[in-house]
Amino acid sequence: MIRRELWFGFTLMAIILGCIAVFMPWGQLTNGHLGLLMLALIVVGIMLGFPTAFTLMGMGVFFAWLAYRSVNPDLAVRQVLDLFVQRSYGVMSNDVLIAVPLFVFMGYLVERAALIDRLFRSLHLATARVPGSLAGGDHRHLRDLRDGDGHCRRGGHTHGPARLFRQS
Repeated sequence: MIRRELWFGFTLMAIILGCIAVFMPWGQLTNGHLGLLMLALIVVGIMLGFPTAFTLMGMGVFFAWLAYRSVNPDLAVRQVLDLFVQRSYGVMSNDVLIAVPLFVFMGYLVERAALIDRLFRSLHLATARVPGSLAGGDHRHLRDLRDGDGHCRRGGHTHGPARLFRQS
């Protein structure tokens, strides 16, 4: 027996693919039609459970091949593979993107070592005798984040528990 959620997903995918099959002018596809076709196929691919990165990459490669094939069918595969290698190298040589795995690894280490819990525990022990000091420190942190995001200081943009300590 198929669950209700699966029926909904399969029905939605069938509706999307049916609309593509019926309403797409297959004889004269323009760039707008190809964009809508790509969007619909990306949605269906993600709903089928493929990872988003691989779905986007696969659709990009397929539609790049389709575009190059319309210009010169003999060189289409070579041009797409050259473009794929160039874009891969461009991403790998980007200094900002190189740091992403290191940040993920750092977050994993901090989580495994329970450093955040230890930090808050030590902060609580250091300020245990001062009434409201932990809440005040938390408020100062929230205020600094609020002031750093471009909102005005007197606008009252503070929400939640920090509203109790507002310094307007």
